[in-house]
Amino acid sequence: MLVQDHTGIIDLLPACPDELASGKVEDFGLRGAIEASFSWANGKLQSLTLLSPLEQEKPIRLNGVVKAIRLQPGKN
Repeated sequence: MLVQDHTGIIDLLPACPDELASGKVEDFGLRGAIEASFSWANGKLQSLTLLSPLEQEKPIRLNGVVKAIRLQPGKN
């Protein structure tokens, strides 16, 4: 599993299978009309871009730590 967001928290790479240890995803649709593009290597996040048409605050979990981020329309 690469992304989970049904709990209201964007959880990146919560259960990345060994077969997908490295890769990238572009324009992945998330709740709240958010588009995510990210890459990872050896199961660890390397880059992340989140785009939103709306101003909104969204919690994100990275490496077990949850942090709220504020998204601005058209910015990442």
